[in-house]
Amino acid sequence: MTITPETKSRLEAAGHEAALSHIETLTDHKTPFGQIELLEIHRLIFARSWPDIAGRFRTENVELARTSYIPPHWQQVPILTHQALGRLNYRLSTMNRDEVGAIVELAAEAHYNLAAIHPFRDGNGRVARLVLNYVFLYFELPYVVIPSEKRDRYVDTLEAANRGDLAPFTDLVAEQYERSLDQMLGQRPDQTSTSEE
Repeated sequence: MTITPETKSRLEAAGHEAALSHIETLTDHKTPFGQIELLEIHRLIFARSWPDIAGRFRTENVELARTSYIPPHWQQVPILTHQALGRLNYRLSTMNRDEVGAIVELAAEAHYNLAAIHPFRDGNGRVARLVLNYVFLYFELPYVVIPSEKRDRYVDTLEAANRGDLAPFTDLVAEQYERSLDQMLGQRPDQTSTSEE
């Protein structure tokens, strides 16, 4: 059966919703995020639109558009992913909810580390953003969404991270966290508090 691009997009949007629901369940139970969880969220996204790659690490080398960065050889993907997720889980276990700055940094780092490994044939950005939100939800903080109008900046900050400077991407994540927090508290992003409590 041939799937049209429009149908593929709809199926993947539904799959993304299922993956996000799975992330919520994991964080509700404080389940450590390992390779099984990573492969499952990828499987949920692609199970109906591209079952041949759903929940499977890539088995070929890839080149990325708009960047000179070359992801690791495909045979390194399992061990690099295991190491990155191990660091993530260790840091999660040593942090408190009130360390918001450190949580933002960890979320940005977890996203970037996974995106840099590029473990899948497709869907790496979506999965990395779900992992970013796993960190925020783990500490019962609001979702962080990087809106489509910030896509160019998002790509540029990841390219800066490829060159060794994660700060611009961390700043972007921090800004979007503040925006999500403002929305959750019922304030417009351009609205400032005049309270002097």
